[in-house]
Amino acid sequence: MSTAKPTRVRHKILGLTVLVYFITYLDRVLISNAMPSIQKEFGFSIETAGLVMGCYAAAYFIFQIPGGWFGDRFGPRIALASVVTWWSAFTFLTGLSTSLTMLMICLFLIGMGEAGAFPISNRALSRWMLPTERGLAQGTTHAGSRLAGAAAPVLRPYRLPCSGNTIRWL
Repeated sequence: MSTAKPTRVRHKILGLTVLVYFITYLDRVLISNAMPSIQKEFGFSIETAGLVMGCYAAAYFIFQIPGGWFGDRFGPRIALASVVTWWSAFTFLTGLSTSLTMLMICLFLIGMGEAGAFPISNRALSRWMLPTERGLAQGTTHAGSRLAGAAAPVLRPYRLPCSGNTIRWL
C-alpha cells in the first residue's frame, strides 16, 4: 500500500464521472420525452415508436458486459474517452437521419456506446477514490443522473426543428 498523500485529482475524476452519468441519462430521458413530438412530426405509429426506442434499449442491454470488459482491457481513461466519442458522433448523426432505418441504427449505436459508460466509470472511481470516499462518490454520480432525469423535460424542445417531411423507410 502506498504511503503517498492522495491528491485532488480524484475530485476532478469524480466531476467528470458525474458529467458522464448526467449526459447518458439525459440522452435516455430526452429521447423518451421527445418521442411524442417525433411520432407526430414523422407520422410514426406507436409500434414504430416502440421499435425505435427498442433499438437503443437492446444495444444498451447487449453491450453492458462487453463495455465493462473494454474498460478492464484498455483502462478507464482510454475506454471512457472512446465510448464518449462514439456515442457523441452517433448522437450527431441521429439529427441527420433521413430514414427510419438510419434513425434506428443511430440509436442502436448510441446505446452501444453508452452501455459502457457506467461499468467503465465505476472502474475509474474504484481506482481513483479512496476506499472511505467510494460510497459518497457513488451517491454523487447517481445524483447527477437523477438530476438529468429532472432536467430533461425542461430541456426538451416543444417543436422539433424539422422540415415537416415524413421520414421514410430505407
